[in-house]
Formats: sequence, C-alpha cells, structure tokens
Amino acid sequence: MSADPRLLCTLWFRRKCSIERAKESIDTYYSVRGLVPEFFENRNLSSPDLKQAVKNIQFFTMPRLSLNYTRVCIVRYISSDASLLDLNLFFKMMFMVGDIRLRECMCLGEDIIVDMSNITFSHVTKLTPVLVKKIQMCGMGGRAGKSDEELLRGTAETWTLNAKETRKFEVMGMEFLKSILAVTRRNRIRNEDVWQELRGKIPKKSKKVMEWKGYSARMKSLHFINAPSFADTVVTLLKSIFSAKLANRIFVHNKRYDTLLEHISPEVLPTEFGGKAGSISDLWALPKPRPTGGVRRPDNNADYKAT
Repeated sequence: MSADPRLLCTLWFRRKCSIERAKESIDTYYSVRGLVPEFFENRNLSSPDLKQAVKNIQFFTMPRLSLNYTRVCIVRYISSDASLLDLNLFFKMMFMVGDIRLRECMCLGEDIIVDMSNITFSHVTKLTPVLVKKIQMCGMGGRAGKSDEELLRGTAETWTLNAKETRKFEVMGMEFLKSILAVTRRNRIRNEDVWQELRGKIPKKSKKVMEWKGYSARMKSLHFINAPSFADTVVTLLKSIFSAKLANRIFVHNKRYDTLLEHISPEVLPTEFGGKAGSISDLWALPKPRPTGGVRRPDNNADYKAT
C-alpha cells in the first residue's frame, strides 16, 4: 500500500518538519485503524446511520486562516434529542473530515469551537472515559512510551478537583462521572510512603503505554460557546484528563461572543458567532475544496461515495 504524498507532506509539516516525528505519526496513522476500528470502518455515506449523522452533525473548517496561521474548526450538534446522538458516529465523521484535511489544507494549529446551543446533560452523559481516551489516542495524544508507573504518578499529580467540585459530581450521580471519580481517587496519592508502597506493586516489566499522535493535530485553543449551566463542571472534568498545557487552552463562553472575540478575530468567524466570514449554513454547504481554505463536508468527497 502506497501512502498519499499529500498525507506525508502534511504529517511532516504538523510534526514541525521532523522526519523522525513524521515517521512516528505515519506509523500511528495506520495503526489506529486496527486499534479503534469503529471510527474508521464502514464509511460509506449512503448507509442509513451516516445519512442521519450528516443531518444532525456539522463539523467543518473556516475558509480563511487566522493572522497566526491557525484554522478555526466549527463543531455543532443540531438536534436537541439526545437519543439521536451516537458518539461513535460523531467521531467517525470527525475523522472522515480529518482525513480530508490531511490532504487538502495546512495550518499551524486548530482553534476549535464547540457550539453547545442544543446540548443537554443527556448528551454529555454519553461521553465515557474510555471514549475520551480513544480520541486522545487517535487525534492529539501526548508523549509516547510512558510506563504504568509514570502514568499512575502523572494522574496523581494532575488531578485538581477540589472537595466542593467532587461533591458536585457525586450529586449528579451519573455513571461516567462516577467511573472517572473512582479512577482519580485511587490515583490521588499525596503521601510519599503510600506512593512507595504502591510503587513496589507495579511489575518492573510493565508494558509501555503509547499515547498516539495519529493525526498530529495541534490544538491552539478549544472554545465552548452558548454554554449551558453545567458546562463549567464538565470542562473542569475535561481539563483533568488533558495535560496542563492543553488544559490552559480551554475556554467557556456564554451566549455573548465578546470573550470569544478576544481570542479569535471576527474575520475568521461565522456571522452567527459575531464574525464576518459568512453564515454557517452557507459554509456547511460548500461543495468543493479550496486549495488554500475550507474543507468540503464529507458527503461531497468522492472517497466516501458508494462504489
């Protein structure tokens, strides 16, 4: 199997023009297709499930680069009916767009905007810790080669929820929050004697854990807009999962876009978000790729047509 030269060039560029890092990303790009097949198999958009997904999910990039040469990526879920949300399909579409982008545009990073207008807590409860880790594995994982000991110690050092926030999660009583709390409590080690005792129980030949960089995405900022009342709590949870560097790039905005405009120029934002770059409906309907700009939606890409 021969790799697309455009793919190779983009991965090399995203890994800061390092050939060795690019090799790592290329290997990962193909490896994750076997590790997380639910995101990469059965991509034919004539299938009923993906037809429905296209109606409810908007995931696209803006035509123009920012002055910092980053690109704004818009994520929206149109339906307020949580029963229609299948997150495996959602992330399958995300990686379908990602595959197009690897071949059709370049930028120095991603400014991701998640519109939460139609998101309820019922939608959020479908996001499990396992699913979050799968996304990190495929798209923007951290350093490779951490041992079990390093991961365990790292979790102990990065968990930052205070007692009040922890009780807030407990009151919600949601299974996915409970499962995350259970893990973080086990790993929240403050006493050095306890740590040394636990350390001795970790097998010396423990398997290395790889946090992949398959798409080598470089997240410059992540913005949640039109945020509901529970958004701060959920974002706090997300920040505890990501590295400190990425956590500092996550922001929450209410229904006013003044604070969003402090981070992103209106020249590269849709009119619905206080920008000047056109309406979302027009941008989502773009039928063709642009050599220097926006990426077509996946159902306009020949790679995903029925054969």
